Order: sequence, then C-alpha cells, then structure tokens
Amino acid sequence: MKKRYIALFIISLFILTNFSSANILTIKDTSNIKIKKTNNFIVNNEMIYVDDDNTAGPWDGTIEHPYKYIQDAINKSSEGYIVYVFNGTYSEDITVHKSIQLFGEDKEKTIVDGTGNKRGILVAVDNVTISGFTIKNVFIEWWDCCGITIKADKIKVNDNIISNNRRGILLYNSSETTVENNIFSYNHIIIIENLFKSALYLSFNIHIIY
Repeated sequence: MKKRYIALFIISLFILTNFSSANILTIKDTSNIKIKKTNNFIVNNEMIYVDDDNTAGPWDGTIEHPYKYIQDAINKSSEGYIVYVFNGTYSEDITVHKSIQLFGEDKEKTIVDGTGNKRGILVAVDNVTISGFTIKNVFIEWWDCCGITIKADKIKVNDNIISNNRRGILLYNSSETTVENNIFSYNHIIIIENLFKSALYLSFNIHIIY
C-alpha cells in the first residue's frame, strides 16, 4: 500500500511540474469586442481569431485555439468573415485575398511590423475593411510595397496608425475607397496610381502627426 501511495505522489508531482512549466495560453475575454459595421458587404457573423501568444498550438481559429499568424487566419476564412486580431506584434507578409473585415483589438497595441524586409498589408480583392492596427517599418523598395497597398475597389481603411514606413498607403486603380480617421506619421501619406480612376470616389479624413 505504501509503495502505491509513493507511486501516485511521484506521478502527481510529474504532472504538476510539467503543467506549471508549460506555455499556457490565457483565454481572452471577448465580451468587450465591438465590431464596427460596414456597408460594403453582408457579414455572415463568422469570426476567426488570431493571437501571437498562442505559440504552442493547436491552431484552428477559435477563441480557445486562435491562429498565431494573421495570414493563416485569412487563408482559412471565407467571404464575409471577420478576422479579429488580439494585441501583439505580427511580423509577416500579409495579403488579403478574400472579402473580409480585418480588425485589431487596439490600434496602439495590435502591431503589424514590417521589420524592414516585409511588405505590410496588400489588399488584392474588393470589399475589405482594415481597422485597429499600427502598421510600421515597411521599407522594401518594391514599387507596390507600403504600409497598406490597395489594388482593389470599395476598401475601407479606418482608425489605424500608419507610421515609419517608406510610404503610408498606395492606391492602385482603386475606386470607391475610404481612408478616414487614421494617424499618419513619418512616412509619405497617400500615393495614387492612375489618378483618374482612383480619385473619383475617394474619401479622405487624415490625421497627421510629426
């Protein structure tokens, strides 16, 4: 009997030791999430989560197991989905190739960092919303690399901090696009390719800080 208790004690100690040293992801509180509605398209109420704190996985986009990378969430989303990104720093090349809404938890704390060698956010499809991010350190000298590069129509870019990039936003053949309530600092603000088309429907409300 004594040997049995000793064995149980050793097993319990092993479990507790490993549990305490494991990388435990805290489940985020979603009760205060407020999504800004857009008239660009109908949202089907599907939401995929991203959290860079989930380094160990698993990753399935749920609140319990959010993706670590924004691009993975975009790739797994469908038209009309919301991709919700929790606070953190995301250093990755991001291409939005589906009509989604991309929201950051807090524009000052949800950071897309180009680290000098990544492209920032490229929007390649119509009907996309980007809101709630700091986008910074995009310095690649490709012509279409900016904090945000838009090659589509009916895009909404609002309530972001776009700072310390080679160029802030590039609009390439983009119409019916809205850029409002963003803070720009230490980068060119807006560059427009094909002014005739792009300028027809653009709406700007720009806050500049230097």
